[in-house]
Amino acid sequence: KQAVIVGAGDHVEIWSREKYDFYDEQVAESMEELVEGLEGIML
Repeated sequence: KQAVIVGAGDHVEIWSREKYDFYDEQVAESMEELVEGLEGIML
């Protein structure tokens, strides 16, 4: 098995490779949708 260790600030998370890859893919899709939604907004 493979594991992914992710840390930020004062905490660390240990994920199975399969679950992390799935999570990462979902986040990437959500970010793409967010960017597309913001393209028409002028800040």
